[in-house]
Amino acid sequence: MKRVISVTQGGVQYLIGEPTEPLNLWVDHFLIAKGRPQFTERRVFPNNHVDIFFNLGDTNNGKLFRNPNSFEFKDCIVSGLRTSFMEIRPSSYFEVVGIRFTLFGFFDLFKIPAVEITDQNYTQFDVLGKEAQILYSKLMNCKSIPDKFNMLEEWMQAKAGSRPPDIKNWARIEQMLREPFGPVQTKLAQLMGYSHKHIVSLFRERAGLTPKVVQKIYRMNSVIKCLSVKNDTAQLSV
Repeated sequence: MKRVISVTQGGVQYLIGEPTEPLNLWVDHFLIAKGRPQFTERRVFPNNHVDIFFNLGDTNNGKLFRNPNSFEFKDCIVSGLRTSFMEIRPSSYFEVVGIRFTLFGFFDLFKIPAVEITDQNYTQFDVLGKEAQILYSKLMNCKSIPDKFNMLEEWMQAKAGSRPPDIKNWARIEQMLREPFGPVQTKLAQLMGYSHKHIVSLFRERAGLTPKVVQKIYRMNSVIKCLSVKNDTAQLSV
């Protein structure tokens, strides 16, 4: 683990673990969140990442804006890229351990088309199968936070160790999408050497969304982050 950042908000401590190289090509960060929430509901904005969460506390509930059905988070959940917000209704004791992948990291490691889980949450190990069940049991028996982080990191290192190096090319593409230089269709066609139609097809398989939508979400999150920083600065000045 490169470093761990700790933030406490609303009665919950969030520990964010940054992976070392080259694992950061697949994993954006690891997360451990635990505490007794002082809120009954929290809205999570769209993001360009697939998440895997293991629930070590009481059962939680939630709802995707584009899905009329609520979901129950009892043990494991795989959350795909979202084009709209998600509501989380935490339990009285909240403890979640998770992994957030890079834009193309989840597909590269699991070979599950991201488009199949976009705007969806899958529970009860439907997506990951037996290996996730084994990991969940081990996490439940872990006594310390460092041990939980190490267990997540070792799982990801084992899966990434046998992967071919083409993830580096996709990582460069992800960085390109984060840069605010305008539409990316022409640049992607030049970089990848494919037609626009084929590029969109590859993107939807690996990321779950089209390049245009991915870039739009990055821009939106950048604006939200800037507004959050300005609000925090204004509060400190008062």
